[in-house]
Amino acid sequence: QWKEALIEAADKLNYDAVVELALYLAFEAKLNDKQIWRAVENAALANLHLYELKHTCQLQWAVTQLKPKQTSSRFDNLLFNKASEKIDSGTLNASDFHYIMQGHRNKKSKDFYLKLKKAMIEQKDLLNPKSAGKEAIWANNLVNLFFSFASNRPTKFGVYS
Repeated sequence: QWKEALIEAADKLNYDAVVELALYLAFEAKLNDKQIWRAVENAALANLHLYELKHTCQLQWAVTQLKPKQTSSRFDNLLFNKASEKIDSGTLNASDFHYIMQGHRNKKSKDFYLKLKKAMIEQKDLLNPKSAGKEAIWANNLVNLFFSFASNRPTKFGVYS
């Protein structure tokens, strides 16, 4: 009965509560039921246009934690494409880079990693302390950015890399 109630409640949740539910299911409850995850996916898809980059990355992070994955590949591609579009827009700050690298760390895509690297180099002016405001916040974001970049890289870059 609780399963049906959870599935029914997922459709009625506020869009940001869907993200919290997904994170809870993945990390706290470790519940990997296909019907529940599909209900979470449907609730997220209904409001996908409302999600900020942080939310889509959190959703991506939550849905890739449990194996086997119970959400559709279409949902995975939509979340990935939202991150790719944001990278292509050229308006990322250090926090945005960090969200993308953390949320999509299980992708292990060489092309995506190189795309992030190129964007970091091209948008280095957005990462300086003058554009970030306070220097302490800037330093913390920059440290998180480079740690995420180094720790989330794909393990295989080819034979000679």
